[in-house]
Amino acid sequence: MKILKFTFIILGILLTINTNAQESPRNLNDAPPSKFRISAGAGTANYYGDLKKGSFFTQTSFSFSAALSYTLTKKLAAKLDVGIQRLQGSDSKKGGAHPGRNLSFKSNVLDFAISGEYTILNLDNFPLSPYVSAGIGVMLFNPYAKDASGNKQSLPELGTEGQGLTGYPGIYSTAALEFPLGIGVKYPINEKLTLALDFNYRITRTDYLDDVSRIGYPDKASLDARNPVTAKFTWRSDEVGGGAYPKSSTLPRGNPDNNDGFFTTQLKITVNL
Repeated sequence: MKILKFTFIILGILLTINTNAQESPRNLNDAPPSKFRISAGAGTANYYGDLKKGSFFTQTSFSFSAALSYTLTKKLAAKLDVGIQRLQGSDSKKGGAHPGRNLSFKSNVLDFAISGEYTILNLDNFPLSPYVSAGIGVMLFNPYAKDASGNKQSLPELGTEGQGLTGYPGIYSTAALEFPLGIGVKYPINEKLTLALDFNYRITRTDYLDDVSRIGYPDKASLDARNPVTAKFTWRSDEVGGGAYPKSSTLPRGNPDNNDGFFTTQLKITVNL
């Protein structure tokens, strides 16, 4: 993956420069070290929801992050994180839930979170340490798909599950709360730089990352009366030689009992200011 290769090259340059740099001794009159740190990370993102089953690590895309942290104690820090990732899921690809249904989506997700991070071992005494983190944040998303001709279509505005029709809920929000839970391992390179391998799962308060949630398919005539494009993205089995639009209003489309989520794996570098 080109993004990961580029990330490793940049990190390698930073490590080489800082490993070869000579550390000058601290003068007694110098100001105390700052408690602020900045970090940047890059890696992969994996969606989990109604269009996926089995392994987390299928239909992988990219993720990037940046953070500002404040050291409270040697082991505890408060962080403000910003992330951007691409999420994707498809019934027809490896890990897809129902190939015959043929639904798919992609979405760029921007998220902001405040979290606490606890380093289990004292890095002054150990060469590396595991850590855990937890927090709360908000995410912005906008799932889209492409039609059979390759034209991009935003899904929320279509109301593919009847949103906006009589007897159905309104259009869902493309902003939602998230609760990031992370684990990882840190390796201090020197007094200024720390390298980390970070695994983070976002529990979310939305079931519409993939535009799929409800049980049943809305009446096609009602969808067509509002927008003839909608039904083409509500049921796509006909594009792969499957059956016509289902007439059953109880045929499962999604699972409203489980919200969607996503998982990121990143290599991060932190600089002590």
